[in-house]
Amino acid sequence: MADTEKKRKRIRTEDQRKAKRESDRARAKTRINIGDSFERWRELRGLKGFKSDPEFARFLLARSFAGSPRRMSPTDGASLPQRDTEVYRCEHFVFTD
Repeated sequence: MADTEKKRKRIRTEDQRKAKRESDRARAKTRINIGDSFERWRELRGLKGFKSDPEFARFLLARSFAGSPRRMSPTDGASLPQRDTEVYRCEHFVFTD
């Protein structure tokens, strides 16, 4: 497409708009806000060679819980791994391979 051409706005039916809103709501439920740490997240993700945020998040969670004692506690009908403390602070990520 040439620089002078404008992209036409997609015209959706009411059913398509409703389906998109529902899809957007479902996707929004899986998002987290990491604030000003986003740049560090992307930098570390790239350094470790991950292509997607979900892949990198699974790696970090697996690393976080690997070899640590876990206790299971029911929350909303599901069991989630938890540590003894409620709040975790991580100023720097340190990985050794």
